[in-house]
Amino acid sequence: MPVLGICGGHQLISIALGGKLIQHLPGAGRHKGGVKHPVAITGGKILRRLFLGKKITVKSYHHQAVDPNCIGAGLKPVAFADNGRILEAFESVKHPFVVGLQWHPERMPWRSHGAKIFGAFVRAAQKGDDAI
Repeated sequence: MPVLGICGGHQLISIALGGKLIQHLPGAGRHKGGVKHPVAITGGKILRRLFLGKKITVKSYHHQAVDPNCIGAGLKPVAFADNGRILEAFESVKHPFVVGLQWHPERMPWRSHGAKIFGAFVRAAQKGDDAI
């Protein structure tokens, strides 16, 4: 079954698989409207296919993050912010479509970003695989 975890869902997937969180990111927090920042896609297959590149811009609202040194079993880090310090996305190494995103694609001012992610999720759910 395809799974898409966003923000707290991203964190919960990792925790459920034995991962840990960075409890507080210094200088981060819930800013009204979020914080716009670059994210480097460093691996995986799903996000690379969707965004056809190595860098995207996202808006975040979090003050916690999945600990990149203690990510849940079977998950592969695939995107980072802040020069590799903050894990922004992971994908499963065992399942065709399990993706965790620290950012909120549904809150992006540019609709194409969310359309790519949610479209891939819906296609995977319809077909039962990673149909991107």
